[in-house]
Amino acid sequence: MIEIPATIKNKKLVARRREQLIKSGIKLFGRKGFHSTTLKDIAEDAGVSYGNIYCYVGSKEDIFFLIHDFLYRKSMDLFDRSIEDLKDPLERLRGIIGCEFKILDSWSDATLLMYQEAHILNETYLKELLQRERLRLERMETVIADCVDRGLLRPCNVRLTANLIKSMLDAWVLKRWDLRGHTSRREAEETIVDTIMNGLLKDRKEQTVSIAKHGIESNLALVANGGTILGKALCHFLQEKGLRVIAYVDQIVQSREYPDKEFDAMSLYSYENDGPLNAALIDRMEEENGPVEIYVHDLGVGNTEIDNTAERAFDASQWMNKNIFNAHQVMVHLREIMAKRSAGRILFMTPWAWDRHLDIAYYEATQAAIAALTQSFSCEMAPFGVNVNCIAPGFIKSVRPSPLELECSDELIKDVPRGCMGEIQDVLDAVWFFISNNSKYVTGQVMKISGGY
Repeated sequence: MIEIPATIKNKKLVARRREQLIKSGIKLFGRKGFHSTTLKDIAEDAGVSYGNIYCYVGSKEDIFFLIHDFLYRKSMDLFDRSIEDLKDPLERLRGIIGCEFKILDSWSDATLLMYQEAHILNETYLKELLQRERLRLERMETVIADCVDRGLLRPCNVRLTANLIKSMLDAWVLKRWDLRGHTSRREAEETIVDTIMNGLLKDRKEQTVSIAKHGIESNLALVANGGTILGKALCHFLQEKGLRVIAYVDQIVQSREYPDKEFDAMSLYSYENDGPLNAALIDRMEEENGPVEIYVHDLGVGNTEIDNTAERAFDASQWMNKNIFNAHQVMVHLREIMAKRSAGRILFMTPWAWDRHLDIAYYEATQAAIAALTQSFSCEMAPFGVNVNCIAPGFIKSVRPSPLELECSDELIKDVPRGCMGEIQDVLDAVWFFISNNSKYVTGQVMKISGGY
């Protein structure tokens, strides 16, 4: 085991300073490249004087190796904790896969750096790095072998299988340029688990939820304010569930990150082209598409920027205020048409917690107003078989880390019991719960999604 010497005897101070250097090294090596980054650059970014940096490391190679050592220790500690209370071998395998995903997701830049720049290590460091990687794989191999011995998995080359699983997991980082925006960590993790446990070809029929058996006949959903990050994710999610989707957005915007061409397979309406979402427009939507029996309204701004100028805060407050007024108007009309059909699902999404950075007063006011609107209309519409519910998203990770998330998440996580941000999939799962549940008791509820509450 390689030990990098330090001239400081205080081990706690050395560990603290090295963690600062590690985080700065990850950022600067990833941004500027290993060879273009100097020790002076790292020292300045870490808040360590250039003269004192040699008390903790001797070279850039030392810092690079410390980054790997940091990831290795994190992963091995998580491995142990993820399976310590699990007796079933399959659950232990799931636990290891989940642990790997957590490491890869939390330290994706560092992992990518290891793959891109490992060739710069001298022979001693490289040999140690490969030996440690072998130990990580052996943990997985032991669990796979146990599954095979107990007849839970087909006989296989355990070493090959462990490496293939690791390669699939690493794709979450190595192929992130292609995957981000098209899947979630949860979906990727579940797909890998399903591939391992069952194979891609199944000899059993998939059991899916039928909307029709829950009293919804038209399979047509209207998503209002569908241009936000959550709104777009929701539109695609409902479409994947087999629903036809009408998306209503403020304006049609073409951008590299969130191109509105993704709405091509849906009926798209906008304030810019079709005017405000009111009774007349809803009637027109129904004439052109059929009866709307699922209505979801995202009442947030969808903020992702650090900018909180007075002008932007004012615009955000006006937007949230307009959304509340619009939601009430739409509800009055939906009450009339859904009551006649004796079926329907109405679901509000309050602004996600990032919006509070724009205007905390309007953020809190919108939360309270929508909760009150939900409870009021749920009582009125329950006798007609129409459920009205509300979801309040917390600090939710976007598919590509936003400037606001990158700036604030480290501080926010300290106050989150789970120790991590919520995910878009958490919100989508909650939406599906309310849409597919026909119980008369599941109405008038306000469900808060993890990530800051």
